Amino acid sequence: MDLDALKRRLSVDLETARTELQAAQARFEQLTTAWEGLQIIEETYITAASPAGPLADHSPAAPVLAVPVQRPSNADLVHAVVTSLSRPAMQDEITDRVRENTGLPFTPEQTRNALRYLREKKKVRKVGVARWEALPAPPPKQGITPAAPAAGVSTAGENGHSSRSNVLTGAEQGPQPAGPASF
Repeated sequence: MDLDALKRRLSVDLETARTELQAAQARFEQLTTAWEGLQIIEETYITAASPAGPLADHSPAAPVLAVPVQRPSNADLVHAVVTSLSRPAMQDEITDRVRENTGLPFTPEQTRNALRYLREKKKVRKVGVARWEALPAPPPKQGITPAAPAAGVSTAGENGHSSRSNVLTGAEQGPQPAGPASF
């Protein structure tokens, strides 16, 4: 047996196995990422949407007819936490409380963006470095009433003109047959 030929053959086989192993590892990482993403989707949209558990609908139209349950927006979740506290809260504490209250994988970036939005809407204010507090809700506007409706229905056209002669003068000429409208 030729030792050099055996070494060459093993070297080729080893390189082939290494290439196949790298491809298998890359495929494994892709499948793991897809699995984790699917679990996040399930936790966010299915488990959180129905605490009793989803009902199994195996009909072919089930995916088409499924209506996702609307969950509160990130801003609503953050605002609820900030208003529930009677003191200024750190941004990290707000993030942790949203996670605890909802079970969602809420990130500091989501909290930061929600707080910026709420600040623009004048619902929270920044009171220090990464410290926020809720602003009191504005009192309802009082003394504003809708205008009284006009007495009767106007049949006058645009700019006070009408093809019917009695509309502008108020003269009653009896019932008029409906004619073709002129625009």
